Amino acid sequence: MITYQYPKCTQIPGVNEINREDFHKMMLHRVNDYYQIKYACLLMNNECYAIYPNGVQYSRRRMTQLYGTEMTNIIFEFGNKFNELKLNNQEHALLFPIIVCNEDETLEDQETIRSIRVCYLYALYTQMCTTRKKEDAEILFEQLST
Repeated sequence: MITYQYPKCTQIPGVNEINREDFHKMMLHRVNDYYQIKYACLLMNNECYAIYPNGVQYSRRRMTQLYGTEMTNIIFEFGNKFNELKLNNQEHALLFPIIVCNEDETLEDQETIRSIRVCYLYALYTQMCTTRKKEDAEILFEQLST
């Protein structure tokens, strides 16, 4: 499935610079991080509001059955902290390539990945500075980039 996504993803700035094998590894290693960030907005008030296409709610109770209490608590803790950041859509979108381009010693071309990550970090910081006070942007950026 990931192999089929590569041609579509090469339309994202910088992805065309990543070799196919590294891209495949990055997606495999970061897919959970990607979904945690993408769907954190569905974790509110200690409940999950995701709905399957068949109409069944992916509730906290169901998550506990699948992942266990400890992992479910970690997922909700992350979701709560992430939602408190109150990122706008542009900032949220810029996080995906930053997360995917985290350091990974198994990648062949680490320098290219690092360069792409730095470019997206700069874009995120610039975006934050246009929508917030500079001091607030710096604090938020520091929280996200550590």
